[in-house]
Amino acid sequence: MNIVDKGYKAFWRGNLINPYNIGTYRNKEWERGFNKAYFEQLKRVKKHESRKGSRTIH
Repeated sequence: MNIVDKGYKAFWRGNLINPYNIGTYRNKEWERGFNKAYFEQLKRVKKHESRKGSRTIH
């Protein structure tokens, strides 16, 4: 498993702490995987919210 995959899986497990030292290549690769999972989830949430429309008042 590469470092990007570790960051991706960390997002889904709720692990928000990057285990690698700041400013290193591994730190950036872990963040890339974490951010990929984050933005995929954000896209799903926005899609779900837009499907509901304005039928109900919140």
